[in-house]
Amino acid sequence: LFTWELLAFGAVLMLQISFIFFESGSVSTKTTQAVLNKSTYVFVVSSITWYCFGFGFGNQAYGGFIGT
Repeated sequence: LFTWELLAFGAVLMLQISFIFFESGSVSTKTTQAVLNKSTYVFVVSSITWYCFGFGFGNQAYGGFIGT
């Protein structure tokens, strides 16, 4: 497998989790759920976008097609 990609994914995941904690601590109690939903949505959309575009562009050895 791609060890460096898995390590980078883990680092981004930890940064996202720490940002969620920071941001939810910066808002009022009533808006914490909205912040958690927004942060989860951003992470999911970013992951799907990376799979569809970034992986294909980053790994030309697999043919260079988008999403392969």
